[in-house]
Amino acid sequence: MPEMTLRFHDFYDYVHIDAKWFFIDVERKQFYITHNEKVPQRAFRSKRHLLKVMFLVAVARSRYSSSKNQWFNGKIGLWPFVQAREAQHKSKLRARGTLLTVPVSVTREQVRRKLVDDVIPSIGRVLPALQTLQQTRRMNTVTSIVEDAEGAYKELRRKTLDITFLTLMSVI
Repeated sequence: MPEMTLRFHDFYDYVHIDAKWFFIDVERKQFYITHNEKVPQRAFRSKRHLLKVMFLVAVARSRYSSSKNQWFNGKIGLWPFVQAREAQHKSKLRARGTLLTVPVSVTREQVRRKLVDDVIPSIGRVLPALQTLQQTRRMNTVTSIVEDAEGAYKELRRKTLDITFLTLMSVI
């Protein structure tokens, strides 16, 4: 029987890239109603008809950089699949020509372009050699969902990311 050797992998050379969809209309909303009010009925034929935005996130294990004499927090970047377009028609909410942030239909080519143009250069810049969002925040527009996701990404602590990588090491 061959001898098994346990090998510890520190994951300092790994970058995790994840794609996540966020829906603008949360399915489970809480309503505060009085005793004589009816619960509002919400109906939609399919979840496919809800407006959604896709994000691409890249993170790595946090580490100390002796050359910079500071900690690298592990965050590489967050990229939403959205674009700014001018409103073609006026409405009571906005004038014609107002810039709107709208989600982009995500295809394989779009993801490849985002990886090549944004993610890989960011990894080279950051490394010298490298859901609960929907339940806690109200998101009505594409702009608010992008701002909330970027805010949650900025709030992510280095220690939390390091614990995530240590958990990954323990299960592999």
